[in-house]
Amino acid sequence: MFVVPIKDLGGSLFAWLGYREEWLLEKAGKTKVFLFRSSGATIHFGYEGVEPKPQMFRAEWAGLVKADKGWDYQAGDAGHPHWQFDALESLAAEGAADEAALMANLIRAEQTEPTVREFGSAVSNIPEVTTVVSSRAIAAVHFASAAPWWRTSPGDAHAHHPENVQQISRWLSRTLSYIDDQLARV
Repeated sequence: MFVVPIKDLGGSLFAWLGYREEWLLEKAGKTKVFLFRSSGATIHFGYEGVEPKPQMFRAEWAGLVKADKGWDYQAGDAGHPHWQFDALESLAAEGAADEAALMANLIRAEQTEPTVREFGSAVSNIPEVTTVVSSRAIAAVHFASAAPWWRTSPGDAHAHHPENVQQISRWLSRTLSYIDDQLARV
């Protein structure tokens, strides 16, 4: 993915923007129509000219797709548009998830086999909480960014699709402006 610097975070560290947009070419007889699939902005932190640039978070908006029952959202009941946070997975040490899973299995096995131990010895078998937490798939959580849950109408869902290109453009422009404001806090 190509990224561009968008914010100087100080100390030679920059926030970098990656962007992707996906459209599907649909043929209806002799007519060709483009259908919106998704748009996403990713924010990475890193130094100029140096890899890696770990992905910290992203804003995404998926469109509708044809399903057996008509049209549906791509990510099921996830909020659209939404935010996803990738920092934990991006910054996790290589192999940390495998190590955490192995330790969890060992702890489970020890809990089912009663053994005599020195006082406090069980604590030494517990992996570091940072290792365990960083192995969780937090990036799979979709944090809805346009959910009117305060309304009482049951029609107010947490998933919305863009109705036209202007809405996509406006969403992107305002999302990037918001990201810029928030990065000023970092």
